[in-house]
Amino acid sequence: MSKAITVTHYGSVCSGTSPSDNPPKLKHTVFNTFASFGLAFTNIGILSNLSASFQAGLLSGGPVAMVCSWNVVAFFMLCVSLSLAEICSAYPLNGIYHWAYELVNAGGDTGVQWAPFAAFLTGWIYCLAGIIATATADLAVALSISSMLRIFSEGSIELSKSSILLLAVGILIIHALLNIWDMQLISLMNEVSVWWSCGGLLVICAILANYTPKHNDIWWVLTDYENYTGFTSVPYVVMISMVCAGYTLFGCESVAQVAEETEEASNATPIAMVASIAVSWLVGLLFLVCLLFYTQDIQSIEDTQFAMPIAQLFLDAVGSRLTMILLFVLVVSQFFTGCTTVTVVSRLIFSLARDRAFPLSQKVVHLNERDIPDTAIWIVTILSIACICPFPLNEFIFNAIISATTVTANLTYGIVLLCKLLVPIKVRGPFHLGMFSFPVTVLGFIWSVFAVVAFVLPTRWPVTIDNFNYASVGVTTLLVFTLANWWLWARHKYHGPVVHDASSTLYISPTSVA
Repeated sequence: MSKAITVTHYGSVCSGTSPSDNPPKLKHTVFNTFASFGLAFTNIGILSNLSASFQAGLLSGGPVAMVCSWNVVAFFMLCVSLSLAEICSAYPLNGIYHWAYELVNAGGDTGVQWAPFAAFLTGWIYCLAGIIATATADLAVALSISSMLRIFSEGSIELSKSSILLLAVGILIIHALLNIWDMQLISLMNEVSVWWSCGGLLVICAILANYTPKHNDIWWVLTDYENYTGFTSVPYVVMISMVCAGYTLFGCESVAQVAEETEEASNATPIAMVASIAVSWLVGLLFLVCLLFYTQDIQSIEDTQFAMPIAQLFLDAVGSRLTMILLFVLVVSQFFTGCTTVTVVSRLIFSLARDRAFPLSQKVVHLNERDIPDTAIWIVTILSIACICPFPLNEFIFNAIISATTVTANLTYGIVLLCKLLVPIKVRGPFHLGMFSFPVTVLGFIWSVFAVVAFVLPTRWPVTIDNFNYASVGVTTLLVFTLANWWLWARHKYHGPVVHDASSTLYISPTSVA
């Protein structure tokens, strides 16, 4: 049986801080449980991210690999979400890097010594992953709009890669302005996004079912194997096809970044994390199977000139007019996802700066008159623009960005889950797994390690300078950059999360109370 205790400060073990420091706080109670779920579900972005990465899976294993990998990845991501949700319920503030700190800090004298490094490493890698994800999401919007313009003009308007880049920059700026304007608007947008995704799925399925001339049978969907990679090893091809599901299904933990603005965060946030993966598993499977049932010509998708290859699938299936409707559904969903990603990453940067783990922290933690971290939002926007600047240089850059996003996100999962395995969590929140905590965490950790390794591997053979998977270069650069920052200044400045007023009730197992 568990007992409840009340704590008034998180990160109270941090040295060199005190409640009198009075760090800035975000506005409370902007998000209820459904809005929190909406944020996590929108950040995962089933319609937007699955449509953006669909061709990567289809050309690497075909329908059978996509369906199998979707269910396998979804199962493991559910394990990841359950394990992270258990930690979040105990430490509902500041998100994933704070969890790493608290877990390692509970490991005795050695843990106290290494906790700041674990938190800094986790926080910075996750922050950079979020920036890449923001860049990818808004670039996907631009790619879809470019495809719509080409269809609308019957091929007379074809945006260059430089023009698509400028369009993505404009979308990023719009998302920044929306986030700065009003958080109630973002909260409402997240709730609308849930219904838009579900309604959009029905619209897409209905149009494809009624207007597609050729319907594939279930046997083809569950057994057809395609390989446009150049590799001959079937297991290897299926493995790299998992990047589609891996990219689509990460992001449930994003809702923890707005826990400070959430009602009853120790309950609402973990529930939102797990529910977002469970619902995404089902909605994504329905969307994926629907697309596969009405795929007319895989070679046509491979040879497409559209910036967003899924536009070719729609065009082959239902013609130009209905394709415009389907792409509009996706563009709105992608727009919601990009806007939410800016929200999440800006809160992470704000938290890092408030905890003195970010350069020029006193300027970064600035809040506008609506208690919104506007400086952090602009930092996200500027760095996201920098991430997509190489896009015009290579046709495979977009896929490399997708891989880099997936790898960095799973790397942070792996760090936190490893901390949890090495130093079992002593503080229980209202959401906990009981006897299943350890096996679920092990499964989640195994997947995280696998994803980090698998998604930096080559995706085409023979490997050339054009088709090389630059995700490995990007991830290595991020790691070196993070470690260099720690060595040069952070190890002298950052000692852990800063204490601030955040009352909450936690539940501690009697066996863990000394």
